[in-house]
Amino acid sequence: MAILDLQESFARTLAIFAAIYVLCIVSALLAFRLYVVLPNRVTNARVTPPSVTKQHVRTTPAALLVVLGSGGHTKEMLTMLQGLEPLRYRPLVFVRAESDARSEGMVKAALPPPSEFPSSSVSFSKPDSVLTVPRSRSVGQSWLTTPLTTLRALAASVALVARLQPDVILCNGPGTCIPICAAGYILRFLGVKHVKIIFVESFCRVTTLSLTGKLLYWAADRFLVQWPGLRDKYPQAEYLGQLC
Repeated sequence: MAILDLQESFARTLAIFAAIYVLCIVSALLAFRLYVVLPNRVTNARVTPPSVTKQHVRTTPAALLVVLGSGGHTKEMLTMLQGLEPLRYRPLVFVRAESDARSEGMVKAALPPPSEFPSSSVSFSKPDSVLTVPRSRSVGQSWLTTPLTTLRALAASVALVARLQPDVILCNGPGTCIPICAAGYILRFLGVKHVKIIFVESFCRVTTLSLTGKLLYWAADRFLVQWPGLRDKYPQAEYLGQLC
């Protein structure tokens, strides 16, 4: 009996060590994969400043997914979009939170229909180019229910991004962009598509980043600020002047 007990104890110990070994290997592979998909401006941070990093020049239109936010975020975004060349960004799709009905009206009022847009402005790519996702957390919502609504928002965002498979996600600070950008990273991590993320900090952020900016500072492929003081404070950010 003593020998059998010793054998069983040894087998359990061996199984535990084997499980730990496999877990370490899997964790190392996942960490390496995460490092590989990190933006070049992060992995090369000590070598090349973001402003002089060699950029790939596209020869075909880029599918652009624009994240809208209530109030000022959408207004700033629409101002920035007026400077884009419509033929370089097709299709152009907007996404907003379900509770943000105002942003869709602002988009339709600011941007002309496809048959009327001039060459210097952005146009809709199709009639249903303003899509919706659930909000991660509503104002005043209990923190106890926030994890459930966040998971719901993430699941909807993954489904939307996987269906659209944009080349670029453009956002400027609303909380809605967190699950959208996370969905883009999931596609990148799984090797489905290398979705680029461009974050433009709000013009209102003069000395500090927004919470969304802090969360995406190391995740965005390009992180733009609109005040030189922020560029000095956050060396991985780019300052191209006031964009909106």
